Amino acid sequence: MPKPADKSSPSKRRNCLVPLLIGGVTGLVVLFVACVVIIRSPLGPKIARTAERISQKLGGQTLFPERVVIREEVLEVPVDANAGDDSGESSNDVRRLSNGIQYEVDLLPQRKGTALTNRADKRSYRIEMKVVVERPEAPTTGSELVPSDSKVLKALPGLTKALDSAKVSPFYEQLYENKERAIRRDLFDFHRILSRHNYFDCNAILELQDPESGQRALWIQADMDIVSDGSDGDRLQDIDDEVFSSANYQPTTSYGWAKKSKKRNPFLDRVEKRLKAAEDEFAKPGLSIEVNRKLRARIAADKPLVSDLKARSYLIARYDPFMVLPVFMVTAGKGDFTPRVGDYAVVFHDGKLYPSIVGDAGPNYKIGESSLRMGMEIDPKTNPYRRPVSDLTVSYIVFPGSADRPFGPPDYAVWREKVSELLKGFGGVGEGYSLYEWEDQIPKPKVKEPKPASAAPVEANSVENES
Repeated sequence: MPKPADKSSPSKRRNCLVPLLIGGVTGLVVLFVACVVIIRSPLGPKIARTAERISQKLGGQTLFPERVVIREEVLEVPVDANAGDDSGESSNDVRRLSNGIQYEVDLLPQRKGTALTNRADKRSYRIEMKVVVERPEAPTTGSELVPSDSKVLKALPGLTKALDSAKVSPFYEQLYENKERAIRRDLFDFHRILSRHNYFDCNAILELQDPESGQRALWIQADMDIVSDGSDGDRLQDIDDEVFSSANYQPTTSYGWAKKSKKRNPFLDRVEKRLKAAEDEFAKPGLSIEVNRKLRARIAADKPLVSDLKARSYLIARYDPFMVLPVFMVTAGKGDFTPRVGDYAVVFHDGKLYPSIVGDAGPNYKIGESSLRMGMEIDPKTNPYRRPVSDLTVSYIVFPGSADRPFGPPDYAVWREKVSELLKGFGGVGEGYSLYEWEDQIPKPKVKEPKPASAAPVEANSVENES
C-alpha cells in the first residue's frame, strides 16, 4: 500500500531540521579546527606524507603539500610614509633567511587596463622571483689577497716573489659557476639552496711558480668547514657514535689503500645488515615505483661499499689531518697546476703551518674543507656541526703532482718531511716559524698482561739439612 502523505505542517518540518543543521555545521567547524591544529603540529608533516602515499596508490593527486618552515629575521629598513598607496610606489619588506640569504619583497602596483581585460591576462597578477648573486672577482694585488694582519707571507716568504707572476686559476671561475648551477637547481627549495656563507667561501685560487726553483703550487684562500668521513679497521675498531653517526658521514675517503690485516672494518656489519634489509624488501611484490627506485639505489650503493670495506682501509677524519678539494679539481684534465688526491699540502692559519695531504674529494660547489682532526687542532670546540674558521683567513698551499704512490697508512713524520722539502722550493719556512708535528692519537688496544704464575708449594723434605 502506498504510504500516507505526511500531514505535518512545513513549519514543523523546518523546526525539526534546524537542530540537525546546527549540529552539522558545529561538527564541521570542530573538525576543521581539529585538522588545522593537527596539521600545524609536529605530526602534520607525517600525516601529510602518509596521505600523499595513499593518494598516489589510489592514482590521485597530492592531497596537501608538506608544510615548509623557514626561519626568517625581519631587518630594519627605512619605510616611505607613502609606500603602498595607489601612487604606484613600491612597498618594500626586507628579511633574512636562516641560511643567511636576504630577500626583498616589493608590491609594485601599476595602472593598466580594466578589470575585465586584466582578469583575462594571467600575467596581470603575478609574482616575479629573482635570485641575485654578485659573483666576486679574484684578487689580483697583494693588498686584496693578503689582509694586513695576516702572517702568511712571513711564515712563507717565498710566496712574495711568486706573487709577481701569479695567475688566477681557471678553477676559481669554475667553482663559482658550479655554485650558481647548484643555486639554480634548488631555486624552489629554500631548505637546500646554497647558503650565503658557502657561496662566498673562496677568496682566491692562484697558480704560483717560484722564479728560481720552478716549484709550482696552488694557493687557495678560503674558510674551513669540517668532514668526519673515513674508517680503517686495521688501526681503529672502536666507533665514536658522536662523530661516525653524524649527518652525511661516509666510511670511505678518496685516499685509500689495501688492508694490512684481517681485522674487519667496524662499519662492515652495519652496511651488510642495511644491504640485506634492502634486498629483502626489494624482493616483496607490489611495491610502488618510488619505493622500488629508492631500494635499487640503496642496493647499488651498498654492494660495492661492502666490497670496499672488506678489502681496503681509509683515512679517519677524526684522527688524520687532511684537506678536501672539490671533485672537479682532482678529476680535471692533466695540467701543471692540477691537484690530485694524495698530493702534499700545507695549511696555514693564525701563524701556524700544518703539514697535510689532499685526502678526500667533496662537492663541486664548496671549497675549504678539512678533516675533523685538523679543525680540532685549530679550535678544540670543533665538531662535525661546528666549523673552526668562518672567515676567509685559511691558506691551503697544494703541491700538484707530489703524491707518493702506492698509497698506504698515514705516516705523519714522512708527511712533514715531504712538505718541508717542497717548501724549500719556495724559499723554505720563515724565521721563527716551523711545521707542526702531528701526533698519533688513535687509541692503542690494551694488551692484557699475563697473570704471574703461582709459586709451587715447597715440600718439607725437598731441602737437605746442611747441618
